[in-house]
Amino acid sequence: MNKKLLAVAMAGLMAAPVASYADAKWYGRIHTAVTVTDADGGDNSTDVNNRASRFGVKGSEDLGNGLKAVYRYEFGVASDIADIQDNNRLSFVGLSGSFGTLTMGRVWSTMFNMGQGPLTFMQPGEGREVYGPGGGTFRISNALSLAGGSGNIKYQIDAVLDGGNADSDGADEVQYGIKYSANNMTLGLSRRDLSNATNSESTQAHVSYKTGSIKMFAGYLSQDDGSADNYSATQVGAQYTTAGGVALAIEFLNSEDDDAGIDNSHVNFQAMKKLSKTTLVHFNIGMDDVSGVDTNKYTVGLRKDF
Repeated sequence: MNKKLLAVAMAGLMAAPVASYADAKWYGRIHTAVTVTDADGGDNSTDVNNRASRFGVKGSEDLGNGLKAVYRYEFGVASDIADIQDNNRLSFVGLSGSFGTLTMGRVWSTMFNMGQGPLTFMQPGEGREVYGPGGGTFRISNALSLAGGSGNIKYQIDAVLDGGNADSDGADEVQYGIKYSANNMTLGLSRRDLSNATNSESTQAHVSYKTGSIKMFAGYLSQDDGSADNYSATQVGAQYTTAGGVALAIEFLNSEDDDAGIDNSHVNFQAMKKLSKTTLVHFNIGMDDVSGVDTNKYTVGLRKDF
């Protein structure tokens, strides 16, 4: 990305007449933390690091007859070094109406919206969502996506169309899922099919429940990559909010794949306090056992939304 060109373009947009962008909302987040890492083998460190900071614009335009144009462009920023991160967040345009919302570009995926999104209370870098090996299921590029629903039921369907995939002459990836919410409980089921050398398939299910000041969730993911043993991941967690507004959370994740030699576990604790509607502070303890190597992380972070 040409940073000078981006800076000039952003300055021009901000200086343009306000009336031209009456339907647009500029927003952002600066999230920075200090992390102390204590790992087996003496690989220890203390770092100031970025936690998914971002800047963006989103909005909609009423086209009449129940139809709207929707758009969003967002890019990540590295708050610890004042740098811009390329192509790691959202960028889409679409139409919304009685048929649902149809978007094109880089979007939140079905597996995120129908399941993975609710499966964490932790701040970025601390929580562990139930992603398969290699990740990449939470935001997807080159996507055509349709989302909608009625009443307690929501659905989403994604098709990734990238002509550069030699293993596919159609959709390179398809995701589809459904979510049902009622009486403080949410149930979700989603699937991801890849057109690649192994035609890998992933299936995910989750349930979450809220009662008073307590939230709980559980999720399970199974991924078949054509090998003898599937990758699987199980995640459970709970959060309790005190009368003083301090949210205390714990998460546990275990992932296994005998073929790849994966047998990992992650335990994460968090205490979080909102200082205002747009400012919060958090403290995290993460304990990881990855391939037999134990790593403990202690994090204090501050997040400001605008």
